[in-house]
Amino acid sequence: MTGEGSTFTLTLATGPLEGVRRISGAEVLATRPVAAEENLRTRLAGRVLLAEDGADNRLLIRGILGQWGLEVAVVEDGVEAVAAVLDSRERGTPFDLILMDMQMPRLDGYAATAQLRSAGWDGPVLALTANAMATDRQLCLDSGCNDYATKPIQRSQLFRQLAQWLPREGGRATVLSDVGKRSAAPTVEGDRSAAVCDFRVPLGFAGGDETLFREILELVVSEVTKRLEEIEAGAATGDWKTVSRAAHSLKSCADNAGAPGVREIAWRMEKTTNLGPSDEFAAIHGELRQRFGGLIEAIESQLAGTAPVA
Repeated sequence: MTGEGSTFTLTLATGPLEGVRRISGAEVLATRPVAAEENLRTRLAGRVLLAEDGADNRLLIRGILGQWGLEVAVVEDGVEAVAAVLDSRERGTPFDLILMDMQMPRLDGYAATAQLRSAGWDGPVLALTANAMATDRQLCLDSGCNDYATKPIQRSQLFRQLAQWLPREGGRATVLSDVGKRSAAPTVEGDRSAAVCDFRVPLGFAGGDETLFREILELVVSEVTKRLEEIEAGAATGDWKTVSRAAHSLKSCADNAGAPGVREIAWRMEKTTNLGPSDEFAAIHGELRQRFGGLIEAIESQLAGTAPVA
């Protein structure tokens, strides 16, 4: 359609899929070749505010931005984001760019961005969201965001977006520079089809940095445990909004650990409890608890250097 573009749908007859392992988007993104910019040891310059409520995503994204030479400040919700941006402007040290998660407590990214635009802040805002539909992208743009990046993070895409939107005047241009030596990448081997986790996924997110890789896994253990406790507490009291929100956060933890089985169960739980109690909850909860034990065991074995890795 003129002025609006076109949407195409393709349906393929695959035949029976029983026993066929589904590959998550995180696995695809993390196993792609490292971007040419990183091979050239490229650095970016600028001050970035990261607004993200997930502790594992905060650690991961902040680590990636730091690898690229950016100065990063971190807040956990939209209220804190608005306050940090306006305060930095008052002090004469404004942020060059905001990475804004769209789903946050107290004040979400849509409302926070709208408030900043109303307050006259005109810097670039890149939306971060796990939703990849065209309508979700439009919602981000309508709220005042300049661009849109999906989670799990794709390093090469995020790098290009940052290079595009970071200001280039006053010495703020993208520069080439030696980023220094990285720690040696940990060994990740094993029978991929049989493993709980494909640890090449978090290793790819970390850009091969062993320190960041280990920090991601350690935090995933903590976050997954917390999310499961929230799910059980919410179910016990009939607080299904908390259950759904915790399941949503659990999807991100699973993505960052390279655990598609856990992610799929968390996705089902989020969908079935989003509008209230569900007859399917007990069965899904049982699957989740079973997967949880295997996930924690796999991560702890990897951290101890005693287990094969998918």
